Amino acid sequence: MSKNKRTCLLLTILMLFSNMMTINTPLKTKAADKNLQEAGNIYYFVKAGDPTPETIEEGEQLGLYNSKTEQKYGMDDKTGKKWGLVTETTAMSVVDEEAGKYSTLRYYNGPQKRDKAIEYKFELPKGTYDITLGFKNKWSGRSVNIHANEQNLSNGDYDIGEYGMEKEFAYRQLSIEAGELSLKIQGPENAELTNHNDPLVNYISITESVLLSLSNLEEKILEGRGKIAGENTYTDYSVQQLQKVIDQAEDLLNSIIDEGLEVEAREVQEDIHMAIQDLDTAIEGLELYKENKSFKPGQMWKDTDGKPIQAHGGGIMYDEKTATYYWYGEDKTNGYLPATGVHAYSSKDLYNWKDEGVVMKAIENREDMDTDPYFVELYKNRTTEEKDVIFSDINSARGVLERPKVIYNEKTDKYVLWLHVDGPYEGSDSNYAKAKAGVAVSDSPTGPFEYLESNRLNKMPDGYEFKVKNTGMARDMTLFVDDDGTAYIIYASEENYSLYISKLNEEYTAIAGEEYGKDFTRAIYDGHREAPAMFKYDGKYYLITSGATGWDPNPAKYHVAESVLGEWKDMGNPTIGEGAATTHGSQSTYVIPVDPEKGKFIYMGDRWKKEDLKNSSYVWLPLEFGQDDEMALEWFDEWDLTTLNKMGKVTIHTELPEKVSLGEIPNLPDTINITNSEGKQMDTSVTWEMNPEDFSNPGIVTVAGTLLELAEKVIRIKILVLPNNVQYFVHAGGAETEDYKLWTSYMQETLVNKDRIDQQYDPENGQSWGYIGDRTSPAGSEDGDLFSALRYLTPNSGTDLSYKFNLDNDKYTVYLGLYDPWYSSTKGSRKADILFNGEVHTKDYVFTDAYDVVGGEVEITDNLLDVTIRKTNSPDPQISWIMIVGNEQKQDVNVSSLLETLTKYQSELPESVYHSIHVHLTAVQHYEQQEQGEKIVKHMNSFLELLNHQKDKELISEDIYRIFKGKAEVIISAWL
Repeated sequence: MSKNKRTCLLLTILMLFSNMMTINTPLKTKAADKNLQEAGNIYYFVKAGDPTPETIEEGEQLGLYNSKTEQKYGMDDKTGKKWGLVTETTAMSVVDEEAGKYSTLRYYNGPQKRDKAIEYKFELPKGTYDITLGFKNKWSGRSVNIHANEQNLSNGDYDIGEYGMEKEFAYRQLSIEAGELSLKIQGPENAELTNHNDPLVNYISITESVLLSLSNLEEKILEGRGKIAGENTYTDYSVQQLQKVIDQAEDLLNSIIDEGLEVEAREVQEDIHMAIQDLDTAIEGLELYKENKSFKPGQMWKDTDGKPIQAHGGGIMYDEKTATYYWYGEDKTNGYLPATGVHAYSSKDLYNWKDEGVVMKAIENREDMDTDPYFVELYKNRTTEEKDVIFSDINSARGVLERPKVIYNEKTDKYVLWLHVDGPYEGSDSNYAKAKAGVAVSDSPTGPFEYLESNRLNKMPDGYEFKVKNTGMARDMTLFVDDDGTAYIIYASEENYSLYISKLNEEYTAIAGEEYGKDFTRAIYDGHREAPAMFKYDGKYYLITSGATGWDPNPAKYHVAESVLGEWKDMGNPTIGEGAATTHGSQSTYVIPVDPEKGKFIYMGDRWKKEDLKNSSYVWLPLEFGQDDEMALEWFDEWDLTTLNKMGKVTIHTELPEKVSLGEIPNLPDTINITNSEGKQMDTSVTWEMNPEDFSNPGIVTVAGTLLELAEKVIRIKILVLPNNVQYFVHAGGAETEDYKLWTSYMQETLVNKDRIDQQYDPENGQSWGYIGDRTSPAGSEDGDLFSALRYLTPNSGTDLSYKFNLDNDKYTVYLGLYDPWYSSTKGSRKADILFNGEVHTKDYVFTDAYDVVGGEVEITDNLLDVTIRKTNSPDPQISWIMIVGNEQKQDVNVSSLLETLTKYQSELPESVYHSIHVHLTAVQHYEQQEQGEKIVKHMNSFLELLNHQKDKELISEDIYRIFKGKAEVIISAWL
């Protein structure tokens, strides 16, 4: 008799005679107490570390005996029951505010001893209970022992996971005799004691112990069968998952009956509870199949069978022969390890992906290469020694197989796969010691791919600098094929401190040569960049990269070059909006050229879940192009391919303001002249979006405009906002970044510290301003910007990072630029009070990954300004820049002052230029004396046109142009 028929017969018999069988006792309810039933049979629910225990939030439910989610051991004021935390040496921490009952935890922080533990006590009537503990450990892995009234429920060390993995421990039918439960979450039994294995817990649930009968399991099995009986429209994967769980439940049912097991035994009850829970999960997981018609970034993306797509760190190849897209990526079904190999999917529309299987398989055992028909056929022409090397590279146990990309070679008619291959190497057991690039080939885009070899790649010639010893390392990588068929591999090298681009040979299976500048280049040096993605648009090459912060997201950067091996210009972070600091929670992996001629490209990124890699999701977003080489990556909750119609490059010909004074709203035109992405020049109406508050602090304001005649394409212009009469502008750390030079070019008339970016305060030696003491250090470089380069207080140097300035007694406005480039590690823990002359201006300021400006007015009465950032929580304080603005009423900008400025710069101007400007301004001065506002505005606008003409003819320098232009705009603004 078949297994299914036998099970069906058993189910029928058991259902017919369930009332006669003692083992099928109906679901018992120990307490008839109506209130307990209303509480879901829960006596206590504790959310450990809850900072708001009086508030019941989503995912929380109070038990019958507790009126709050957390308290110290004692009487509950509302229920009259004694319960709560006994241990005094604990602390609380937020794991994830969105994680419900897992969102906080309590951890032990007392002395290191073998019985270190977190203890809770609960008053309970004599009876039998089910105990459940939830763990979401946000730190490194650790084990705990779980004790209840001195009984070890976990039976030794229990692994609670690491880095946010959610785990639940349950113990059923715990007997309580004495009226109180002492529950201890204790450290490991034998491991070395450190703070890295201190015990912790997220939640505790104590419920009435309920006995389940076999009929409960039978009913759930029948429910599951009924869901998938006959024809249905569920996805194949969700049906397969339910069928798998049904089979497991039937096996359990058969074994209990065949072996005559006692249904009420604790172990059997545990198995029945778990089987029913798994059946419920699988039933709830049944998913109706429907085609995708849009992209939903960050959401779980499933293939046409309904399975989560396993193509992480991947890339797309469009196959001309089959008119099909192929998506290749890392298969993370098993998490980090054991490796599965390179998975492939195919699609006609980029929305819906068919599973093509693992097209380059990792090898489990060396013997498989000689016994498994798949590997025997694939490697039949390889020697024993070659097979040994192949196995060392792509074995499933230790082989790190990352960032796979595939390109097609027209000359050889081969599909060529490159990937980062890593693992132990030359005596090192590290999984990232090998640092090589591996290559495989196939006759078909769906494989199988024959793995050829791995190699380290190019390295800089002698005489060049490098951060670490240059050995040709190759880690995160991508591929790019240029219009002429030349292929390149782009890869992180020198321990990720540099990014290389190497030309491939004609077969695309090895690097072309070793000559620097001809065969390869080091495109980025000392940048600590990885996850490269390259593409070509409008004759230029673009390269997107991420920082090297492990699995955690960080700000992207992009570079632009005129040629692949040419000089690459840093263009900064392309990401805009709230997700700028994390690239919308993703890491770059590839850019899809959907229609490159029309500027249609898709950014591909991975949203890694380091605690659950197989369920990491994907972020696909349209890349948007602006003027010149500008590129933007904006968030869309949902979008489709028609969105790409408005992403192409637009060149604006109408002159727009580049700088305004603080508080001034720029005057922008309703119609502008542009050249669209197809090269057509035209006028188009534009609607600008501006928030007046954005112009109330110094900095760059991005103003968006919608072009109504161009499918509502959005253009973005950057406008610098600066106050007048800036007396000091200090870039803390002393980096002369490009934006520092731009900002200060508008301050030359009033700036005191024109020649010193930063310095130490030392009035005895004529240094009347600067940072205090010698316990601070700079961070960042000239390649950064005004926020990312900064000064910080060195460790163990007290609490204060201070600057002092000797100033005339008067009223001033002080602005501070603040930013935490290490936010992915500090996560908001860097806090400080901001003080001006000893008075707290901002209490407990939290440093974040956003560029922020804090400002306030200060009145100086003793000729001294003290600006202090005082640490209120580790890590140490830091500051990016300081701007001190004098009383603007004292800065009388008029035509007379502009004529004085002209005289000051006379020696730097050609005589004809000086004469024409002088004549023009003298005429305007006449109207100013007569207070004829309309004529002043008209002639000052003409003066701006004159300045533009002289700048275009290179008759005046950029610096002088900006000074004159800034003063002219102030005069115009005053008379409007």
